[in-house]
Amino acid sequence: MSNKFTFLSLLGYYHSNDEKTLNLIAHKNRIKLQKISWQTFWENPAVIQLSDPVITLENNMECLQELKRRYPDLRIVNIEQSRHYFLGINSVSFNIEDYAMRICRHLMQSGKKRATLFASCYTRQYVKYHIEAFRRATMQYGIELRDEDIFWDKSCTAIECWDEIKPRLGKIDAVICNNDQNAVFACKAAAESGFAVPWDIAITGRGQTCVSRITRPTITTSFLDREELYNQVIKLCMYLYREPTIQTLDVTINHPLAIGESSDINVCSKKEGRPNAISYKQWDPHIFGKVENLLKNSGSMTLSVVQKLIAGKTNQEIANELFVEERSVAYHIKKIKTILCVSSKKDIVDAFLQLNIT
Repeated sequence: MSNKFTFLSLLGYYHSNDEKTLNLIAHKNRIKLQKISWQTFWENPAVIQLSDPVITLENNMECLQELKRRYPDLRIVNIEQSRHYFLGINSVSFNIEDYAMRICRHLMQSGKKRATLFASCYTRQYVKYHIEAFRRATMQYGIELRDEDIFWDKSCTAIECWDEIKPRLGKIDAVICNNDQNAVFACKAAAESGFAVPWDIAITGRGQTCVSRITRPTITTSFLDREELYNQVIKLCMYLYREPTIQTLDVTINHPLAIGESSDINVCSKKEGRPNAISYKQWDPHIFGKVENLLKNSGSMTLSVVQKLIAGKTNQEIANELFVEERSVAYHIKKIKTILCVSSKKDIVDAFLQLNIT
C-alpha cells in the first residue's frame, strides 16, 4: 500500500547531487517526494499538507522544536543529525562514535601522542556530542586531547585557528579536522610552517572528497556513503508508515577510513613539505567547494587540461599533448572558468594551487 501513495515531504536544502540521489532511491521504491523549503513552510503553513512521517534536513534545533510544537503527533525523520542532538525525532546519521574510534586507533598505530580538533564546526547544536566522542576515543587509545587544543566549538576561521596552535606544534603531532577542506588547509599551513606531513604531524579529514584524493599529500579521510544514508532514510520512512505506533528510531551508518599520505608514512613516498606560491594566509574557503563541484561533474580530460595549465602550457601545446583539437581545449577552459566563477587561466591555476593540486 505504501508504494501507491506520496507520503514523504522533503523540507530543507539539498545540494543538487544529494537531491538527485534521494529522488532516485525514492523512485525505485515507488515513492514520490514533495519538496518544500523551510521558508515556504513557515510563511504558508495553512496551505502545506505534511505527510507522516516527514523527512527533514535541518541542524537548527529551534526549527525542529517549532515543527514539533506545531505538529506534536508528527513523526520526523531527520537526516545526518542523530537524535542524540534532537530528542523526540527519528534520525538517520553517520556514526560519530565509530568515526572517532577509527581515527584515534589509526593515529595511535602511527605513533601519535597529542591531538587537536582543528577548525570550527559551525553547527553548534551537535558539536558537543562530537567532541565528547573524541574525548572518549583519545582516552581509549592513549592520545592526549587538552581543552585548549579543541577548536570545534569556537568561532574562528581556519587561519585564526592555525595561528593559535602554531606555537604548540611539535608537541601536538596530530590534527583532526572536521572536514576535508580544513585538512587540505592544515597540510598547506604545516608545510609553510616547516613541518613535514605526516612525519612531524599527521592530519586527517572527513568526507572523502574528490579533492582529498588528488591533493598533495592525499588526505586520510572517512568515507561518507550518502547513497546508503538516503537509502536508509527511505527504508525508515516506509517502516514508520507501515507501523504508525512506532515513535522514535535512530539509524547510524559507519564510515570506514581511507588512509592517505597525510597521516601514514608507509603511504607517503617522500619526506618533504610542499609549499607553493599561494600562501595559507591567502586561503579562500569558497574555492574548495567550487573545485570539488568541478571534479564531481567533469571527466579526466578536465583535470588533464588543468594540470597542463599549471605547467604553463598554451592551448595549442595542451591540444598537441592530449591529442585533441585546440577548440576542445578552449571549450574545457571555458567550462572550468564558469564552474569556478573566475575570468582567467591564472585564476584557474591559483585555485588549484591553493588546494595543493599540481
